[in-house]
Amino acid sequence: MSRGGKIVVNSLQKTLVTYLFAKEFDDPQSAKIVNVRQYIILIIAARRLLESYNLFQLPYMVGGKVNRIVTRKNINKKELQKIEASKYYPLIHDKYNNVKIEQDVILALIAQILSSEFQTIDYYNQENNGLIINVVPDIVSEELCRFVMLI
Repeated sequence: MSRGGKIVVNSLQKTLVTYLFAKEFDDPQSAKIVNVRQYIILIIAARRLLESYNLFQLPYMVGGKVNRIVTRKNINKKELQKIEASKYYPLIHDKYNNVKIEQDVILALIAQILSSEFQTIDYYNQENNGLIINVVPDIVSEELCRFVMLI
């Protein structure tokens, strides 16, 4: 999260945290206007909240370091079929009922996370600190569908 002693706010993590806490702020823009200290508190809270929902990889991605962001927007057909077969995808479709949101926001976010590289930051388990997160597409896709149901 820092480069040369200076805090670097990552756009992918900021998007995830903003989506997660948009309800609490009553406005998505309000969540974006936080200072660095408040942002770090939101990241810690987001990680703990996601862990409380028994998500395994997403909390470490939100609370970790993004080594490389890939701005991929499309998901291959095989992964898309798995996502659409998920028990959460019909719920997402019913909740948003908007193909543009599903494709341009949700599926693009899944594609971006699946293509990016993450590293853990773990204060409590120092032996896990700095490990590269092995992104498992099936788990991450399922967790992101569950995440979308939270927002």
